[in-house]
Amino acid sequence: MTLYSLFTRNGAEGPDAAPQAVAERFSWYAFLLPPVYALAHRLWLAFLGLVVAILALGFAGRWLGGDAAFWLYGLMALWFGFEAPAFRARKLHRQGYLHAGDTIAAAEDLARIDYLKNR
Repeated sequence: MTLYSLFTRNGAEGPDAAPQAVAERFSWYAFLLPPVYALAHRLWLAFLGLVVAILALGFAGRWLGGDAAFWLYGLMALWFGFEAPAFRARKLHRQGYLHAGDTIAAAEDLARIDYLKNR
C-alpha cells in the first residue's frame, strides 16, 4: 500500500474535475532516468536544472576525475528519485490544483476512486 496525495480543482467541470493522485514514495523511474522522467511529466524547470547540472558535472569531471563525477551524478539522481513526488505536487499547485487530502491505496486509480467515494 502506498500513500497518495490527492489534488483537485475547485469549480472544474469535465475531465479537469477528476482528482490527480501523486504517490508519496521513492520513484525508481526518476532515479534511473531523471531527464526522461522530467520530460514525461512535463517538469520543464526540473529538466532544465538537470541538464545544467549534468553539463556542470561533465565539465567538472575534468578536474574532479571521472569517478567523482559519476558518483556525484548518482547522488543527484538519488535526490531526484526522492524529490520526484514533490516536483509533481508543485507543478499541480502552479496549475491551480489544491491539496484535497491523502489516502492509502494499492494503485493510483484506486486512490482516486476512494477520494470520489468519500467526497
